[in-house]
Amino acid sequence: MSREPRMLPVTADEWRGDEHRLQTQAAAEAGIEPAGVALALYRRGFASALTARDPVDGGLVLRGRTVLRRDQLQAAIIGAFAHLGLTRGVVIRVDDGDFEVRVAAQAIEGSAPAIDATRRALLAFVASGLVGLLFLRTSSALALLAFSFGLLGGAWVLRSGLHRARELIGGRLVDELARLAHQEQLILPPARPRDG
Repeated sequence: MSREPRMLPVTADEWRGDEHRLQTQAAAEAGIEPAGVALALYRRGFASALTARDPVDGGLVLRGRTVLRRDQLQAAIIGAFAHLGLTRGVVIRVDDGDFEVRVAAQAIEGSAPAIDATRRALLAFVASGLVGLLFLRTSSALALLAFSFGLLGGAWVLRSGLHRARELIGGRLVDELARLAHQEQLILPPARPRDG
């Protein structure tokens, strides 16, 4: 029998403290590590509050509740951004107990995972160009196919790499906030599900 943390089914997308407490108590009674279950519940609560692409500006937005001031919250989660190489483009707002962490689309596109995807796309473009030039001497149709496949493949690599960068940054932010919520209990997932 596996000893991995398992969670009881949740009926709504919202995170509630009483359900969190009940599930961690149930895990302890069942012999499952309650800290692992609590951390997984915090992760799920913050993940439900994550907007991967905000319709207003295309940024990544994560919301929650806190008793901290803006500068205190920023000092607590700055490590997650330093690890990902995000030094600019991150805005933290705290208003009446609710906080919002917004990562600008330009910051995501300039992050290390996105730059790696750009390098791979450029490599695909250059490789297909060289193969196309090689085929240009024998058959223009094969050269056209090589150029076309290279452009399509490079575009796919770039698009999927940017999507992966957005997922990586969002996941890292969710993990960092869940860890902070579990350790210090000064931030919590939002009480109501996100709109839309």
